[in-house]
Amino acid sequence: PKGGSGTMTRVLADLFQEKGGTLLLRSEVKEITFSKGLADGVVVRKRNGELVSVQARCVVAASDLTLLVNHLCPEGTFPADYVKSINQRVHGRSCVMLFAGLDIDLRERGITAFEFIRTWGEAMTPALLKEIARQGDYSKLPSAHVAIYSNLDPSCCPEGKSVIATMDLADPELFERSLDPGRKRGEAYRALKERITSQLLKKAARALDMPDLERHIEVLEVATPVTLERYTGNRGGSFVGWKWTPQMAVEGHFSQQSPVDNLFLCGHWVSPGGGVNFVMTGGINSAELADAYLR
Repeated sequence: PKGGSGTMTRVLADLFQEKGGTLLLRSEVKEITFSKGLADGVVVRKRNGELVSVQARCVVAASDLTLLVNHLCPEGTFPADYVKSINQRVHGRSCVMLFAGLDIDLRERGITAFEFIRTWGEAMTPALLKEIARQGDYSKLPSAHVAIYSNLDPSCCPEGKSVIATMDLADPELFERSLDPGRKRGEAYRALKERITSQLLKKAARALDMPDLERHIEVLEVATPVTLERYTGNRGGSFVGWKWTPQMAVEGHFSQQSPVDNLFLCGHWVSPGGGVNFVMTGGINSAELADAYLR
């Protein structure tokens, strides 16, 4: 979408508010409340720490299902086998993501493509990919994938500048072990993040054949599995939902209709699964279920 993927978010948020919705950003849902077996509202902690109770005739939850059944809803809300089936599943992998804003227009250097995929050295194998993610050593990557958003949509950054991004799979446990007690991001975590950032930048520079890449960086953002979990609440920072296992292949995704009549589910943890298109489709389906219930 023109202006970047955030354009979709802004359009939906504006439409939601135009239709009378109240949007709370940087706020955390602490609890879904129930009465007579039905969801009747949520308790939200606002950015300033204030707790607010919001009443509702139905609730649509896009959270990690393990968070939903173990923390957001009172014990006994769901059948025991439903909770067990959720807790037994394994979450998918997370990733490290790097976004860089450059002070030059890469098109003026003859770099005009939207995506660059370069390979060198040995072939990428599942075993090598797993080893790299487990160790957090992206210097071992025999390939690189770099997206240049500004080449596809120049309006996503100021004129004469560029935006690039790269992403690789990551093992959440590596980053969890680097945290200080209380899940604080201390020196060990920062050192790990800085090392990986340097490796990703070198990989991007090699893919673009641009040794001076780092000298042109004005803005740099790097996200780890800890970042993704912090801002989304998804277990392990998973961005695709459940890991595809034999159990997953047999049992499939969870339904958007929860065992509670007026509690509906959406997001990458339920049908039809992870990925932008699937999640957007699931959101539409959940909205239709809620609309039918309210009628």
